[in-house]
Amino acid sequence: MEIVRNDGRYTIKYIGNLSKENLANLLLLFKSKNSDEQLLFEAFCADPYFWNEDMVENDKNYYYQSFLDNTILFHNESTKIGLTDKIITLLQEGYGVKGDQKSILNEFLSGNIVVAEEVIEKVKSLIYETVLTEVNPHVYNFTKDKIVFVNNTWFDMETDKLKSNPLVKVSWYTVQTIEEIIGAIDLTEVYFKCLVHKKNNSFGNYSFALIYYEAESDFHMEVIEVTPGSFEEEVLPKINDFVRDLR
Repeated sequence: MEIVRNDGRYTIKYIGNLSKENLANLLLLFKSKNSDEQLLFEAFCADPYFWNEDMVENDKNYYYQSFLDNTILFHNESTKIGLTDKIITLLQEGYGVKGDQKSILNEFLSGNIVVAEEVIEKVKSLIYETVLTEVNPHVYNFTKDKIVFVNNTWFDMETDKLKSNPLVKVSWYTVQTIEEIIGAIDLTEVYFKCLVHKKNNSFGNYSFALIYYEAESDFHMEVIEVTPGSFEEEVLPKINDFVRDLR
């Protein structure tokens, strides 16, 4: 493990060899003993860092073609069935396409139904919204009773600040015990972001942002402090003790 300071943030490097339990204990070191704080983990269907109008348009085209090619993988078969029903209803009721549901779908997928471009755009939007809002059952079951905030805000690594986008829906859920933190880590394995947040306060009231990611054939964690000097004063001594106990 190595800690480097750079451009107002800290990087805890080479921690890929830590067990999940030790990684969970490392995260807990950022909670102050004298305050009521919680770890808030970020959960979303697609990484909001990449969401802008151009990316949305590209994604709509990609998912539309994937739907035509039958290569979209849904978490639930019911999601695919529901999407198909919506597309068929749109073609039948909105644009007077005749025939039974199966033949309408087959003709549409094969390109034999000629419809206006505005229809195609509506179908693209239906597919896009379905893909981005589908809930992973594993994530839902783990987070449903732990969610503290649902908003359109995430932590942006480029600016080291919270950033909002109306296209984004982000759930922030709390984990308290070692077992729960390990469960949160298991949801992502290679990348997660969490805030050390003051309980019963507004969403923006946090002391640290922590970003765990893979780079340089190992895993690192970025530490962004809100109050300058708080990492070295409050957390670093605890990390030194933590590392010494690992030896």
